[in-house]
Amino acid sequence: EVVLPGGVRRYLRGAGVVVADVDGKPAYMRGSLQDVTERKRIEQELVQQKTELEKFKLAVFGASDHIVIADSNGSIVYVNPAAQTITGYGHDELLGTRVGHKWAVPGPDAAYFEQMLNEVAKSHTKQVGIVRAKRRNGQEYMSEVHVAPIVNEQGQVVYYVEIEHAIKQAT
Repeated sequence: EVVLPGGVRRYLRGAGVVVADVDGKPAYMRGSLQDVTERKRIEQELVQQKTELEKFKLAVFGASDHIVIADSNGSIVYVNPAAQTITGYGHDELLGTRVGHKWAVPGPDAAYFEQMLNEVAKSHTKQVGIVRAKRRNGQEYMSEVHVAPIVNEQGQVVYYVEIEHAIKQAT
């Protein structure tokens, strides 16, 4: 790192060799310097992004609420441990299935869940609702459901994030 006049900081990479005279004594150095400031900035930015991503992963992984991420077709690509614990379904049983199909109670609740997903796809806005859900063992519970889109630069939904908070046993 060097500080130029005016306080501007730059990062330089140097390479050089010592050139000897006829007696083998150092006579001069020949080399070059390359400004690597931009590369250094990008490296630092990537380290920061990796740190932020690790925090995000720990938060999602450790959350007590059921969290799934689905692709643009609504097929599950990620489930956190709480989703597995709450629904009773294993990781491999949930991956690739449509969001909610394994645990939504068939009938009006499943239809409402599907309607929420369709509304998110159409409006690109988060939807919130209450649905009856069913664990793998058949036990029903009420769940507050949040479905939100992740939209790319072209305005297309590329993922859905679905978070459920089990609020009570169904009666």
